[in-house]
Amino acid sequence: MREPQNAAKPSKKVLVIDDSEDLREFVALAIEMLGHHAVTAADPERGLEVLRSEAVDAVVTDIMMQGGPAGLDLITHLRSDFAPPVPPVIACSGFPHFETEALRRGAWGFLTKPFSIEHLQQAVEGALAGRPAAPELAKQVATRARKLRSRAAAEAEAFFRDLRSSHPMFRERAGWATKWTSAYLGVGHATLVALVDGSLRVAASNDETVLPVGSRVDDRLPFCRDVLETASSVLLPDAAAFARVPPKAKTLPLRSFAAVPLSLANGVAFGAVCVFDARPARLDAEDLAILEILGQRAAATVREEHVVPFFDSTNVLTRESFAELFGIELRRARRSSGFVELAVVAIGRHRRDSAWVEAISRVTAGRRRALAAFGEGLGLYAAAQDRSMAAQELAAALGDLRDLLGIRGAGVVAVAGGEVPALGEEMLLNVAQVLASRARRGEVERVVLRAEPWREWKAGHQAAAAAPS
Repeated sequence: MREPQNAAKPSKKVLVIDDSEDLREFVALAIEMLGHHAVTAADPERGLEVLRSEAVDAVVTDIMMQGGPAGLDLITHLRSDFAPPVPPVIACSGFPHFETEALRRGAWGFLTKPFSIEHLQQAVEGALAGRPAAPELAKQVATRARKLRSRAAAEAEAFFRDLRSSHPMFRERAGWATKWTSAYLGVGHATLVALVDGSLRVAASNDETVLPVGSRVDDRLPFCRDVLETASSVLLPDAAAFARVPPKAKTLPLRSFAAVPLSLANGVAFGAVCVFDARPARLDAEDLAILEILGQRAAATVREEHVVPFFDSTNVLTRESFAELFGIELRRARRSSGFVELAVVAIGRHRRDSAWVEAISRVTAGRRRALAAFGEGLGLYAAAQDRSMAAQELAAALGDLRDLLGIRGAGVVAVAGGEVPALGEEMLLNVAQVLASRARRGEVERVVLRAEPWREWKAGHQAAAAAPS
């Protein structure tokens, strides 16, 4: 809690909810300058805890938090679960599509990002005074936001124009990325979009029968231009729940939807990776985190920064990307008591021709399956909510690898997520590598890790390592 800077003025308490620390501090500072108390929360759950425990006079909340429109649910909870009078809510978002829904759920007003400190202060004072939201203020904020976003769009378009000439392999690599993304996330469609000649166009697509490269999608893919112009990610389990989805978007098989920006060093996005599917609720926060890793590494690569790329030169995941994705799958498994099967494989022969690349892509062409080069071998995992499904997926992939390359040995670690909360991805990768080195020629050594068996296995392994040879 912060002390008001103007003690002579009767102060009110305003709750600020945003998952961006910078934006929380910006809004809190604006409120302090008015002489009011500012209480902050990093997510809707903590915000609701504050509302239950303290008397709050107004709420300023972001809409897009934790990957999805969690701020809308917060407004609903506040209006339905709290006894009146409930504090007025000022909803904020860089996605104007949410304005109608936020107001329908009971928000006092809606501010389009990016907004100025003066406009925010006017909204806060109006809400605290009990005045109706001023339409003129909303229009002023929206007009300013459009101007700033237009400047960002012009910079993004100039960068992408130069990118296509300086990176001749960009389209090919982007096409591979969209195919991998669609297969891994289990969604029907993945596309990379960018601004060309003032329009949002497809730069790569996993299915050109639906969205051909070069086609305009301004009025077909809602939220994508917002992602690009605000450099913000979005996750919608059911996009059809929002009334302002453009009519032409309904011609696409679009129910679940997610998108992440590809950003320049100054934060301006030059493109966006979008995925969508005809089924609702097929994507979650872990899926968005995976998309963001892909977006961050791809953007850093084309900016020519010294970072490890997401894929290597043969379109196989780099070890670093593999470890990051595996870590996300472990967190997902622990949260939902799912299962992950990890293998490190010692291969018999090495190939790097086009047939090898195509075969490897077939091995990993499945939902939540990944493969990477590990020195002289390969790393592979399969994740699923069902134990037998994860095991079957990995066994099938190992069979394909045996036919393709030959296997001199493999170490497999089966993880039951809800039972092994303490182990990280690097530790489990090391365990799999130890197992692979111990496996006899052509055999697979497998260990199933739960809490107690893991401690027993670790103690036995340490004792064996300490014993004289």
